[in-house]
Amino acid sequence: MLSERLAQAPIRRTPLKRVVVPFGEWAPDLPDLGNPGCTVAENVMPHGQGFKPLPGLSVISSALDARCQGAIAAVDTSADEHLYAGDSSKLYRLVGTTFTDSSKSGGYSIAGTERWEAIRWGNTVVFTALEAPLQTVTMGGTTFADLVTSTLKPQGRHIGIVRNFVVLGYTQEAGTNYPNRIRWCAQSDPADWDQSQSTG
Repeated sequence: MLSERLAQAPIRRTPLKRVVVPFGEWAPDLPDLGNPGCTVAENVMPHGQGFKPLPGLSVISSALDARCQGAIAAVDTSADEHLYAGDSSKLYRLVGTTFTDSSKSGGYSIAGTERWEAIRWGNTVVFTALEAPLQTVTMGGTTFADLVTSTLKPQGRHIGIVRNFVVLGYTQEAGTNYPNRIRWCAQSDPADWDQSQSTG
């Protein structure tokens, strides 16, 4: 019978062929139709001529005391790396794998909806938040301090550097918010914010 013959027949297995599906470069700015690359590339990173999976997440440091509301990683003039972060009441520096409170005496009080922004200025880091005075620390130092020593002491929601000037945007001055105002420091002196034709 046919069924008996089939049962006695040797089983031959065809080896599976490995199929490689090439993916082009990530090109989300091109139209979907006829796109030679990928329009979506999630949870991958470039590798060789394609992509490889992102490595899994792992804990590398302690947590802040509250939700992080801003951070900066910076390299000092000796090529050492430093990491600073802030929450609603403290500024921290990363020492080894532990975030250590490096706030000025009395700490800070910024709203949960606000954020710290930061820049690297020379060998220092400068933090700003709309509801706190400008804070600075020399990279490698242990404690933040108020930066501004001039008569005018603007605070700002945003901070940046334009040539030799530190610039604040969306300022708070004498308790009043100015969403459309910018201020800049004296040339090469972020501690001086007094208006002067000779300094900036």
